Formats: sequence, C-alpha cells, structure tokens
Amino acid sequence: MMAWLLVLALTVMQPTTITYYHPSLEGNVMANGEVYNPDDSTIAASNDYPLGSLLVVCPTMHVEAARNDERQETDHLCIIVIVKDRMRVDIHDWVDLSERAFTRLSPLSRGRLEGLVWRIKREK
Repeated sequence: MMAWLLVLALTVMQPTTITYYHPSLEGNVMANGEVYNPDDSTIAASNDYPLGSLLVVCPTMHVEAARNDERQETDHLCIIVIVKDRMRVDIHDWVDLSERAFTRLSPLSRGRLEGLVWRIKREK
C-alpha cells in the first residue's frame, strides 16, 4: 500500500465529487459499448479522463481518517476503477461509480462523497 501512495503522491491529484449511477440505468449501453451492470465494481463514468483510464478514487473522509488512524475496518481507503462511460457534457470534476464500486467506499444512503482522484499512468 505504501508503494501505491508514493506513486500517487508523484502524480496529479484532482478533487472530485463521487456519486453512483441511478438504478434505472442498469442494462443501458455505456460509451465504451459495454452494457452497464451495477454489480461490476470496476465501472466509472467521467468526462475528465479518456475512456479506459484507470483511476484511484479516495473519499476525503477516508484519507483524513487514515491520517488520524481512525479508519473503520469495513471501509476501503481507496478503490481502482476504469472509465467506461461518460456523463452529461457540462459535468466536470465528478466521478459516477457503479453501485458496487460506491458501496466499497460507503453505504449507498450517503449518495454523494467528496474525494480525490488520481489517474494511473500506464506504460506503453
């Protein structure tokens, strides 16, 4: 984990709002041509990154809790997702996750989180 944090510290971090797909979108075709499945924990939608980008998504509350050694055992500090879809063209600094991905960070009842996103640069 420490190696990931070191790599992430050397890349550009972007503050973001984190939400999840509305349940009515299940079965719709995403921008990458795949069908949206709310149980797929790798799905993210964003207008800020190219399709296929790997993102590390961390809620701010988890980062602060980790700094203070107050993180709950059930919380994932961060998750890695793949940008597979787009949002309305006027939305930026926002990541929409599948329901499964969002629940790895927080209960769906929270609905919206503030967080940080890092794009993992892939070597060619």
